[in-house]
Amino acid sequence: MGYSTSYDVGGMRTWHPGGSVRHTWDSHSWAAACPVDGDIADHALESGEYQVAWTLRVHASQEANAQVALANEGYSVPHSSTLELFREGSYDCMQMMSYDSAVPLTCDPGALFGTEIDLEAGTVTFPYRASAYERDVDATFVSQPQTMTLEGDTGMDWWTQFEESHPPYEPGTPLACGDQIRASSDGVMLAWDVTWDQLVSGSVVAGSAWRWMPDWSTVSVSFPESTRIWLLTSEDVFYEMEDGSQVGTSVDTIAGWVDVDLPAQIEMVRYDGPTELDIALGAVEWCGGSPPARERPPYGVIVDPHQESDGSGTAREVVEAMQVWSDQPW
Repeated sequence: MGYSTSYDVGGMRTWHPGGSVRHTWDSHSWAAACPVDGDIADHALESGEYQVAWTLRVHASQEANAQVALANEGYSVPHSSTLELFREGSYDCMQMMSYDSAVPLTCDPGALFGTEIDLEAGTVTFPYRASAYERDVDATFVSQPQTMTLEGDTGMDWWTQFEESHPPYEPGTPLACGDQIRASSDGVMLAWDVTWDQLVSGSVVAGSAWRWMPDWSTVSVSFPESTRIWLLTSEDVFYEMEDGSQVGTSVDTIAGWVDVDLPAQIEMVRYDGPTELDIALGAVEWCGGSPPARERPPYGVIVDPHQESDGSGTAREVVEAMQVWSDQPW
């Protein structure tokens, strides 16, 4: 009988009669109950003794086993909602092919003879070896309850402290030198290829625009005539744990700003990939009169509102911060 975990679909493992499989589990992290609503950090378990049982599900079906057999060939079947993304020749396909992971079969439909793709129906039909499937199996094994003791700080108190002292950026909040900012967005992001020496008024640097989330096919973005990029530097912050150890993370701090001219309208097509653009730099101002330590290339954030429209032509004002990366993360 073969099985494959959800995070290890690259091969089939076999259980032999009388054999055994042993897994060890150690945790030095935090424990939480499954939340009905709200954040999981709000459901931390208190210290004490608990009865815990381990479960194991053994599952086999024609579809599941066929997909594992496909994974052994180095391919996968994308979710129906992403079929439009992973079309042959698309940017997303090229990205997946560059990774050391299973490639969506829709990116290379000729790889397996007999593969059929129906974008309208959202289906992929492909052949598989008959030896990969014998019969349906669906069994769940539950161990005898064991006593588990949770000690010390079981919650994410350090993260709660961090969020309380560094709340997410509230759109519309004025920024100034030295302000610490936590800004992230699922919307459009920019990247620029700029060095510290190029970060001077009058320079024109290469950039690109992309929307990270996969739920789009075309997007258009319009910026004001002049847009300010707040330049950032990263600072480490640490929190003491109950056992005397420290947990660290980082927060961005305003180190200066540069006013830039961006194209009046940027069109992005998911199939084609990031849109290349020029960024013209205006006046550059540094807090304290000089740039920070050059530990990493310049990066920043835009908090000015901008207009965004999808393929239907419906426009909306976006007030969430837009990240400006120092390197292209997509």
